[in-house]
Amino acid sequence: MQRINLQPGYVLHQRPYRDSSVIIDVLTPEFGRMSLLGKGVKRAKSRFQGQLRAFQPMLVSWCGRGELMTLTQVEIPGKHLQMDGSCLSSGFYLNELLMRLAHKFEPQVEIFNDYDTAVRGLSALSGSSGRNQQLLQAILRIFEIKLLRNLGYEVLLDTEAETNTAVQAEVEYQYHLDHGPVRINNSADNINDHTAKDECELILMRF
Repeated sequence: MQRINLQPGYVLHQRPYRDSSVIIDVLTPEFGRMSLLGKGVKRAKSRFQGQLRAFQPMLVSWCGRGELMTLTQVEIPGKHLQMDGSCLSSGFYLNELLMRLAHKFEPQVEIFNDYDTAVRGLSALSGSSGRNQQLLQAILRIFEIKLLRNLGYEVLLDTEAETNTAVQAEVEYQYHLDHGPVRINNSADNINDHTAKDECELILMRF
């Protein structure tokens, strides 16, 4: 039986299991994405009450065999990262990306650190009076690019695909998978040269 004690983690998602329990998906640095069974979590006197929240840095322990381990302990080492509005929805977007793309049971140290940086950035931005949409978009784009890189999909960002010239910070580009960045203000013919599949996979980003 495996026993892991006080591994840093974040809750990505949770769903009900039977009457009083939940299955929690957590992201950890050493074990990647894990599914843990939280027994009795929904009971009023559960020792986990209020601890298993999204964007809450925590230390988590579990034990068991197979793909579904049993949650045994949670410690909260710091404050909950408060988010609201577009910052909150952006945080859940990051969680959805990791639920779909992060591998289970594989070390994800860099992905975990990048996620921690991103959610702390969103939390800090949410608490500011002069919220900046460009900063929010920058946090998301940086995380997306680093996530792709850590998953083995290097994104080419140095030169324009059509001209092989250096990308410019003040210019907006569309990123075509397997092709590279293309200026948005290029002619419609340049955009239409790509297949319909490519068009569905465009990622709009500002460099």
